[in-house]
Amino acid sequence: MELELPATSNSSTADLILELDKVASENSHTMDNLDGENSHTMDNLDGENSHTMDNLDGENSHTMGNLDGENSHTMDNLDGENSHTMDNLDGENSHTMDNLDGENSHTMDNLDGENSHTMDNLDG
Repeated sequence: MELELPATSNSSTADLILELDKVASENSHTMDNLDGENSHTMDNLDGENSHTMDNLDGENSHTMGNLDGENSHTMDNLDGENSHTMDNLDGENSHTMDNLDGENSHTMDNLDGENSHTMDNLDG
């Protein structure tokens, strides 16, 4: 899976791009079955902290603490059956992530609060 992200000289965005590249190459993170069949660990999504995201099929609501190392957020029903809003994913802006089970392609705007990126089919 390849992610095409805009080039930038901003260090925090560059860190995020590196982390997304690691996710895409399966080097750094385990993102198996993001439809919530299993629980998964996504380490250092913003290159700062590690977080656990359990049961991402949306049967329950889950808390992802300090996704950007600053604030904690709740994401409900991440199985993609519905669209959901994750406020302040980086502690600054709000973003919408639809159908994170990878059945469709999705846009995650301002994942680092600065640029927009497209992540297609996150379940592989």
